[in-house]
Amino acid sequence: MILLDKVSKAFKRRQGINQVFKDLSLTFEDGTRTAILGLNYSGKSTLINMMTGVLRPDSGHVYRSGTISYPINALAVVHSSMTVRQNINFLCGIYGFETKSVQDFVESYTGLKRLMDEFVGNLTRAERLQMVYTIGYALPFETFLIDGGYAGGPPQIRDRIARLFNARLETSGLVLATKSGPTAMAFCTRAVVLDQGIPHIYENITEGVRHYSELSRDSKRSVAL
Repeated sequence: MILLDKVSKAFKRRQGINQVFKDLSLTFEDGTRTAILGLNYSGKSTLINMMTGVLRPDSGHVYRSGTISYPINALAVVHSSMTVRQNINFLCGIYGFETKSVQDFVESYTGLKRLMDEFVGNLTRAERLQMVYTIGYALPFETFLIDGGYAGGPPQIRDRIARLFNARLETSGLVLATKSGPTAMAFCTRAVVLDQGIPHIYENITEGVRHYSELSRDSKRSVAL
């Protein structure tokens, strides 16, 4: 479970202070699949990063129980100066997972045994994307956090990663920050719509996507005017 209790976060900008959240309280129960929907700069990434611990709130608290992933599509989580195998060992060590089973899964699923002892910095972009996503989903997190894309790479690789992602959702929870209503509908059952720093919680994903679609239309209309 992830619990945000009266969390506030602001950033210093040239124009002054940008208050993203003030006294925000949210709960993400184990096993639930929640979409975080919002326009650009609504705080989706800030929220995900506070949930993972990458960002600390200015006030309030974030409580976590169980195994919570890092943002799965964060390329920076793998180190270019380490081999694929070393990166797996490093991540397993941090989260307390058994190393060999994860190594074997990544090697088997990607079919790229020759790359396991290659430095990540020497991989092509497609190879690196495949490794980053496969390693992320190979780790048996109880809740996966994703900021944006849930799969990447050329179509064939992307399709394989998407199938792996779907398999993980059978036993794990999900918090997915996205700007895509259809993506939210495909993978989530509930929604948190961020509207000017205020979270609107919908236990029905259809209602949440409807609210978000209205925000998007209003935003486009105001730009056109």
